[in-house]
Amino acid sequence: MIYGRLPQSHGQILMEGKPVKKGMIALCPQFDDHLSPELTGYENLRFYSLLYGIGFSEFEKLLKNIIKGLDLEEHINKMISQMSGGNQRKISIAIALMSSSPLILLDEPTSSLDPTARQHVHDLITRSKGNKTFILCTHLLSEAEKLCDNIAIIIKGCVYTYGTPQFLTSHFGREWKLDVLIDDVNYSETVKGFIEANIPTAKFSFERHRTLVFSIPSETISLTQVFEIMQRAIDTKIGVSYFTCSSCTLEKVFMELVKIADTETNLIEPAKEN
Repeated sequence: MIYGRLPQSHGQILMEGKPVKKGMIALCPQFDDHLSPELTGYENLRFYSLLYGIGFSEFEKLLKNIIKGLDLEEHINKMISQMSGGNQRKISIAIALMSSSPLILLDEPTSSLDPTARQHVHDLITRSKGNKTFILCTHLLSEAEKLCDNIAIIIKGCVYTYGTPQFLTSHFGREWKLDVLIDDVNYSETVKGFIEANIPTAKFSFERHRTLVFSIPSETISLTQVFEIMQRAIDTKIGVSYFTCSSCTLEKVFMELVKIADTETNLIEPAKEN
């Protein structure tokens, strides 16, 4: 509906206060069936560049930057039918990024990509921020947390809440995550004992190398109190060399919101950042 494939049932879609028109939005759809399988990646990109009204010299310049950023140099002249699903996905992303449209809608852009390719896409999006606006639809909440300035969480087809990642994790997070780096593994039990004595609600999660990880229910203690206690641990030299304390991940926030929504007959008015 945002892109214009479906008619609006009611209301209107505005961008910068103006109704959305053709050419204002570029799309990378969830599936790659808009690619011509008997054309090469290069030919598909050139075809869509002509639809965008991009001249040949500008196309070649855009192509060079985008295919390098997506690591497509070795595959650009292969037919789409001979490409892997991941490389087909990259072609779809490249088509959207070529557009001069100020708004780019990316629907599950990295769902079929390996971690390295996903990072390439993230880097391209990050470099384009400030010049273009991206609407990213994704089930990868770590991706949303990393890339997005504002996030809307949709549950049961409705926007349940929206705001910055920091707002969502602080507003809906139910626990603090405490990472404690110790001087030596021999200090492990001493540090655990100190934390259990001073933060009784802290729950030990796991130990990795010289790092102890705890979860703390956020309603039982403030972040300031946690920092004061942990600074005391450093000052008393019981083996703590460094610590970080942060709100929970966006994924945990989402799971918490799903639990809340499942207990409600109707969705509440979306909580949002002022």
